[in-house]
Amino acid sequence: MMRTNKDRKEVFIHDVAKAAGCSISTVSKAINNTGKVSAKTRRQVLRIAGEMGYAAHPGARSLRGRVTQNIGLLHFQSDIFGNYFYGSVGAGIGEVLAERNRNMVISPPWRGSGEYEVPKFVRERSVDGLLILGNIVDEIMDRLLGCGLPMVLVDTEMPGHGVDSIVSDGFNGARDGVNHLINLGHRDIAMLAASQVDWSTRQRYSGYVTALAEAGIPFREELVVRASHGEEGGRSAVHELLARDQDFSAIFSVNDEMAIGAMISLREAGLDVPRDVSLVGFDDIHLSRLVQPGLTTMRVDHKQMGRMAATLMLNRLESPPETSMQHMFPVKLVERGSTCRR
Repeated sequence: MMRTNKDRKEVFIHDVAKAAGCSISTVSKAINNTGKVSAKTRRQVLRIAGEMGYAAHPGARSLRGRVTQNIGLLHFQSDIFGNYFYGSVGAGIGEVLAERNRNMVISPPWRGSGEYEVPKFVRERSVDGLLILGNIVDEIMDRLLGCGLPMVLVDTEMPGHGVDSIVSDGFNGARDGVNHLINLGHRDIAMLAASQVDWSTRQRYSGYVTALAEAGIPFREELVVRASHGEEGGRSAVHELLARDQDFSAIFSVNDEMAIGAMISLREAGLDVPRDVSLVGFDDIHLSRLVQPGLTTMRVDHKQMGRMAATLMLNRLESPPETSMQHMFPVKLVERGSTCRR
């Protein structure tokens, strides 16, 4: 019996990669005729893709030679420019695109529920490349790879996908931030972590754990609190931490917005920063130097991250590479008034 389109199971690029015994990036290059793939591998991938009924957006194929002068910006935050970090990254991207007479096309917010729909400007190839900010899951990445557009990831990394990435050194940054507290005599150090366990959070969590281990301080799971990324997340995290009735004299926060929220909740609980609780953030957003006391934090040049991401994308479009690259930005401790000796 003939199977109709309705009966046919949708096939994704990762299904073809698994059947062909190669990486997703190799399948993407073979199907889209980009990058360095041997003729034998390309024939094999195309044969398997055809047998499985995989189709990589025929509308995109017909537009392959078209240059739009547009660069797409995808994000998976509810409000990208309400986020100080990504807002600054986006500003850096915008500067470079304007300098090189390119336009930025921003995707609508993704609410994080239901099936992700690839934006229309991606499906119709109304952009020449994609800059993706923040965490992205494998299924969404598969869908985007199937569109055949060059991509650069910012503030996250996906090994094995053959995609360029621009990240900050979250592991060493977190280790240095926690070591700063340890050097001030603190031993009971809490961590405010993001509830969404993305790449950057994992790096910073690992740096926190490593710093404790190197100093011979036992890791205590009860001192790690996960909450939403922003100020409200920091406030609720401190409420939970206090409710656990655990001794702590310092807090390392995965980002500055959570740290600022934590500072507010500590004051509401009658605790002084830094006399009762020292506090270290991460990112060095503009607000960090305006709050009182000023927030000790780990500085990331987020605007320069955006500029580098945009520059890398435009250079890739002019001269397609054979291999992907990762650039890791260094992170620097900035001491302000929110930390003191134990």
